[in-house]
Amino acid sequence: ADLGNGPGIQEVATFSVDISGNHGAVAVSNAHGTVTGAAGGVLLRPFARLISNDGDSVTTYGEPWNMN
Repeated sequence: ADLGNGPGIQEVATFSVDISGNHGAVAVSNAHGTVTGAAGGVLLRPFARLISNDGDSVTTYGEPWNMN
């Protein structure tokens, strides 16, 4: 079996939505995911990123989840 070092940090986009106006909002609940092929610990850090039409962005990070 090939058990070399993995790719390190991976950013995985799960979905995107369009919002508009000064007070746009998005709510997510009951999201599920799977990690396969990992031989060791997995740390998941949820985040949300807002990107404007001009390309400006802001990102907020949640608390890391230890998936061991």
